Amino acid sequence: MSTVKAAAFNHPSASSGGLAISATGLVTGGGLDPVQPASVAYTGTSATITGNRVDFTAVSSLSLNGVFTSAYTDYAFFFRAIGSTVATQVRIRMRLAGTDATTANHDGGYTASLTSAQTELTVAVVSSARYGMSALTVYAPAVAIETGWSGTGYRSDNDLLLIAGRQGNATAYDGFTLNVSSGTFTGSVSIYGYHS
Repeated sequence: MSTVKAAAFNHPSASSGGLAISATGLVTGGGLDPVQPASVAYTGTSATITGNRVDFTAVSSLSLNGVFTSAYTDYAFFFRAIGSTVATQVRIRMRLAGTDATTANHDGGYTASLTSAQTELTVAVVSSARYGMSALTVYAPAVAIETGWSGTGYRSDNDLLLIAGRQGNATAYDGFTLNVSSGTFTGSVSIYGYHS
């Protein structure tokens, strides 16, 4: 068996671009680039950053800082967790310089539950013994215009979520907070920037 070691892969006719591997093992240059948060804050047992993934255990609140920059316009995040109580909503709140945006400018909802003028919005539902999962696209969070998001989610007892929303402040955000309506949650969230 052979081993190939390389730091970049390019088509022979390409003048630049292609895939590259960072010193930490992150592969960039494809459709989605992994984005590593600068730091994480949490209320609960633990949260650790491994590359572009944050793993957390029994937290009621999880804040990712230094995620959104001018390097990308749009981002994707993939969430998977299990809750400590039945049918717990996981909510998102935008964040800047380590502080949550608490104004009532979050509008949107999931499936048939639309709300407006909220301080945060539901992006997943988790339960005890049942995982909740969501895949979201976050539009222009680091641009000083409204931030939007859309995506889908699923809870393993056949709940399908169609998710859409916005944060109406014209603010360039650099992070977000996920929290639960009751109890705690355990799982992971991975962040990617859309390569343009």
